[in-house]
Amino acid sequence: MLILMFRSCFSGVLLLVLVSVNLSLAQGTKWQDADSSGAVTYAAPMPKFPGGQAEYLRFLKKNLKYPPAEYWKGIHGKVLIQFVVDTNGVLLSPHVVKGIPEGEALNQEALRVVSKMPDWEPGLREGLPVKVRMNLPIAFNLSDEIPVTSSVPPAFQGGPEAMQLFLKNNLVYPRVAKRRKIEGTAIVKVIIDKNGAILRPQPVSKIGSGIEDEALRLVQAMPAWVPGSNDGHIVEKEVLIRVEFKLTEEK
Repeated sequence: MLILMFRSCFSGVLLLVLVSVNLSLAQGTKWQDADSSGAVTYAAPMPKFPGGQAEYLRFLKKNLKYPPAEYWKGIHGKVLIQFVVDTNGVLLSPHVVKGIPEGEALNQEALRVVSKMPDWEPGLREGLPVKVRMNLPIAFNLSDEIPVTSSVPPAFQGGPEAMQLFLKNNLVYPRVAKRRKIEGTAIVKVIIDKNGAILRPQPVSKIGSGIEDEALRLVQAMPAWVPGSNDGHIVEKEVLIRVEFKLTEEK
């Protein structure tokens, strides 16, 4: 009877020890290839966005916003974000390891989106959750259908063709720029208010030689725009107006 009780107690203690060891392994196994934080760069399977690739792409389409200034300047590329997925799937310490030159707003937008992601499915080694360090590229493509402005952006009266005609008929090429044979695209940032009025015009580009001054004069001479709206509600909205300066045009 005493022997049976001893065996029973011993089995219980052994089971408790095994459970404790397995729990300890699951929470923080020290792998030989782990870095100082205990994270590895390979697991099988690797950490995964909840729902897989389709849900990941759906998340990006819903949440990634192309910064307007970079969009109109044609700045694009990939931002590489690094982070650690811990044993619970939580994303730790996301940061930019390779950004887009002259695209700091794109770098920060990529970081914002990654920081907003839900917990991932953790990576496994030998069936146990493991911390994994990952690099995730976030692409900004000018051809992507990524919302840049409001659901219905402000518009020049008569549309883009009418605005181009207005610019063609009213643009006066600056003498200094013409003499120096300077061309380029001037960008002017404005606010279109709820009545379509153009407020606070401010040059964004830095071509010089009178280019921005002429672009500013043209924008200030424009008629009222059709205001933008969000979900059917008229709102104030920031707009970037591009003015092309080409010496092939007789001005």
